[in-house]
Amino acid sequence: MDRTSLYALLTLLSCLPHAFSRCPKQCSCVLKTGKKVVFCSTGNITLIPVSEMDINIHELTITAPPNSQNNLTIGRIFLKFTNLETVRITRSGVPAIGDSSFWPGRRLKVLDLSCNAISFLRESDFNGLKNLQELDLSDNEIFAAPSAPFRHLLNLKKLNLARNRLLVLVPRFFYLLTNLEELDLSGNPLGHIEPENLQDVKGLKALKLARCRLTELHPIVYQQLPLLEELDLRDNYITSLAPAEFRHLPNLSVLQLDGNVLSSITEGTFHGHKFKLLGLSRNNLSSLSDYAFTNTSIKIMDLSHNRLEYVLEDTTQPLAESLEVLNVSYNDLGNQAFSAMVRPLKSLKILQATDLLVKNLQVGIFDFGLNLKIANFSRNGLSEIPKSVLLSLENLEEMDLSYNLFSHVSDVLLEAFSNLTLFKALRLKGNPIDCSGCLIGPLFQSLNESQFFDQNCSEDNCIRCHSPLERSGICVRAIPPHQLYCHTGVYDRQYLVYTSQVGLIVAVSIIVVIVCIILVIIIVYRRHIAHYYTHEEEQRAWKGMYENPALAPSGGVHYTDDKPTFISTPDKVDENLDELRRPASIMR
Repeated sequence: MDRTSLYALLTLLSCLPHAFSRCPKQCSCVLKTGKKVVFCSTGNITLIPVSEMDINIHELTITAPPNSQNNLTIGRIFLKFTNLETVRITRSGVPAIGDSSFWPGRRLKVLDLSCNAISFLRESDFNGLKNLQELDLSDNEIFAAPSAPFRHLLNLKKLNLARNRLLVLVPRFFYLLTNLEELDLSGNPLGHIEPENLQDVKGLKALKLARCRLTELHPIVYQQLPLLEELDLRDNYITSLAPAEFRHLPNLSVLQLDGNVLSSITEGTFHGHKFKLLGLSRNNLSSLSDYAFTNTSIKIMDLSHNRLEYVLEDTTQPLAESLEVLNVSYNDLGNQAFSAMVRPLKSLKILQATDLLVKNLQVGIFDFGLNLKIANFSRNGLSEIPKSVLLSLENLEEMDLSYNLFSHVSDVLLEAFSNLTLFKALRLKGNPIDCSGCLIGPLFQSLNESQFFDQNCSEDNCIRCHSPLERSGICVRAIPPHQLYCHTGVYDRQYLVYTSQVGLIVAVSIIVVIVCIILVIIIVYRRHIAHYYTHEEEQRAWKGMYENPALAPSGGVHYTDDKPTFISTPDKVDENLDELRRPASIMR
């Protein structure tokens, strides 16, 4: 280091102690991009230590841990701090802002008083803050305010009043906020928004009304906000949308309707819009109109957590060139409906399809899926994926098949994954993997050789055995290799061929045995019939002899229960039989 550089370094070091002539003990003081910043976060502060601070600071942050909040009041304590640009006092129990507390505040641009106990607003609270651009009053207890409490904030661009206790907005509440671009009223129990409430903020680009107990928005509200780009209506009680409801918002690009009670999307609802994000999750949608997205462009769409079970290709066809991210998880879509929804989407990059009723991926479902990079099919009923389906996904990088019904993964399928040049991750945890014999061979080899399996066998991502019973719950990687391979070194495909041949032989043997049994039964039955007829002829002959006394055997005939019984001596038996065998003509 030369003498000049050493002198410059020593000069800089000598100036550092004077950068902060004073710094409170419970705070840290640093230089950030040439500006003096004071940061106090220890908690349990009862007084803002302005007397111990350098009056030339630019940023002041006072906050506290959740379990050690401060207990502060403000008042006119910043009169000498004319360079202040940012003030953040949060988690400090501040009950009120106070009259002209930040006077003169000519350079103050950001004021964050969130997470306090402020309950009321007054016009004088913001005296002198004509250059303020961002005001955050979220997570307080504000329940009332007079008209025009922000009239001094002529250059305010962002106003956050989320999660307060506002029941109504008084007339001209936002008076003179002509430069306001972002307004957040989320989490206030407003119930409804009157058109006149927003007549003074026609330049709004973002309006957030989540969890405000709204059932609808008056059409005039839309007409008053022609520049609106983002509208957040999540977690309200909206039951329906009118056809072309948002026609007065030509610049709308982010629309969040998640968590309402919509049961259908009618034709033309989004006609002509170009959305970066359309959120329709957590509603009661069971079907989509065939023309729900006609003349519509959507980049990201969330339809998860609905009751969708019927979708046609015509429904998503208008989105073929624009849709890049689709989430349809937790619906009732079966094989055919899911295939119809996905097949037309040529530009799709990310597909979330968790917990559907999909049991197989139909051939041709991704014929246009050249751009698909991430596919999540976890928690379905898949037990195999056709090789032809993977061949269509040339740019696939990740696939999640967790918690499906894969008992094994064939070497053919693993080879197909390996041939995808950009593929990085395959997730198979939670499947009923059969770790017996050759069935686990290809997967075990792939676990050790492929790069797309996570090498850490942790509780979160480990592929575990489901059967046989003695290996249940064991990580596949933890099983000794010699127990997972066939003795011949051949994997499950040949093993399955062998077992199928044995099964065929057994089946044929059973059929042959059954046929033999049937033949034996037929032979026995026929002999029985022949014996029956022979016995019947002899009975007829005996009957004729009984009716002819001359032929009766010696000793006579005794009748018991109307049936004849011979009483004869042994020496007459042969004689009588000879008589019976003679032709009838001789006997005569």
